[in-house]
Amino acid sequence: MKKRHLIAFPAAALIAGSTLNAQSVNPDLNQAASKVDLSGSYVELNRIDGDIQLLTEYLQLIVEVARKNGEDIPENFDIAKLMTATGLDSLKATAMSNTKQGDIWLNQAYLQTDGSGIFSIVGETNKQYTAPTMCPAGTDLALQLTLDLRKAPEIARKVAESVGKKDTLESQITMELPDLGLSIEDSLKKSHIVLNLAIDLDPTKTIALGENKMPRPNLVARADGLVWLWDKFGDELIQSQGMPLKKTEKDGVITYAVPEDMAPALQGYAPLLVVDKNKDQIWVASSADFLAKSQTSGQQLADDPAFKAAWAGMPATGNSMAYISKELVNQLETLYKTAEKEGLLNDEDFQKAKPLIDRLIQDLTKPKTGYVFAFGNDGSGIHLANKTAFPSKYGRYLQSVMPIIEKFQEEKCEKDEDSHEE
Repeated sequence: MKKRHLIAFPAAALIAGSTLNAQSVNPDLNQAASKVDLSGSYVELNRIDGDIQLLTEYLQLIVEVARKNGEDIPENFDIAKLMTATGLDSLKATAMSNTKQGDIWLNQAYLQTDGSGIFSIVGETNKQYTAPTMCPAGTDLALQLTLDLRKAPEIARKVAESVGKKDTLESQITMELPDLGLSIEDSLKKSHIVLNLAIDLDPTKTIALGENKMPRPNLVARADGLVWLWDKFGDELIQSQGMPLKKTEKDGVITYAVPEDMAPALQGYAPLLVVDKNKDQIWVASSADFLAKSQTSGQQLADDPAFKAAWAGMPATGNSMAYISKELVNQLETLYKTAEKEGLLNDEDFQKAKPLIDRLIQDLTKPKTGYVFAFGNDGSGIHLANKTAFPSKYGRYLQSVMPIIEKFQEEKCEKDEDSHEE
């Protein structure tokens, strides 16, 4: 028997047996259960602290078997320390629910954890979302992403110690980066970033998309927490673009703008970049007008009836979120049908899968509202929620049929190889 099979068999058995069933109610389960909809058509509650311990013990045994079979694994490789370093041993319970709301599904999942280890990159305890109040009303795609790397050096040290690489990591993480004048550790400790993005399709104007046309998208993006990095590389980055950007500076706000006479060559766009050192914000926009809509107190996405309808039932606070409008979903369907009509989808393999894709497009465009996604740390765990055309439980069914699909694919490859040999 090959070494990898000797290791894989117990690992596979462990994973297969780790699907957890609802257990007797305890405080952790109650906490997780309170974060989902217990009246949903699908509810799952799992207490997993004991399972994490069992998983740790089996993984350590697998490491020992691998070492005995000649694998180059350090003697001080410690799975228990690794689980603590990553924060996986802090998982106590999970909960999930799927609730049908008219023609759309509200899917929720909750991880009961103390937020240590890898869970800390989600960000600090939930706050008011920034994207809905930055994005103008009518925005078709809104995104907010929080990335908190301030605890990354501490996590990396613990992980390195658990796998016997502490000295190697220490020499690397404390090394100064010449261009930054900071070590990797110090730069990570400054990295608490919030990225916001808004894309709005303007139906009154179009841009060319190959031989087709589509509503012209207006764009604005804002990065919070990166001005310190801009101070190091900003001017160098601008110069490397090779564009004659006009720079102005006033009261701590630096603006780089494309000359207006270049707009025709850019399909009417006049992009600009604004660095606001007072607010620690970096803005990029497709035009000054669209930027102004994002920086004023006028009608914002949070006030948009379409957004409110889509967001109903979602968490009021969080760290990251996304919104896809019904109009954008419809536009994607239009592009698909246009490409089909013009013969751009006549590939043989595509045509075989076309009935499946047609059905998927039909189901995705069925909901009357847009799609929304949320992710956050509420202080006692990680909460995930989304509203989409399908319940998340369908993922279980997909996992069941994947082996069948893979089997068909293997047989097809074998037939193709046989035909090639003949």
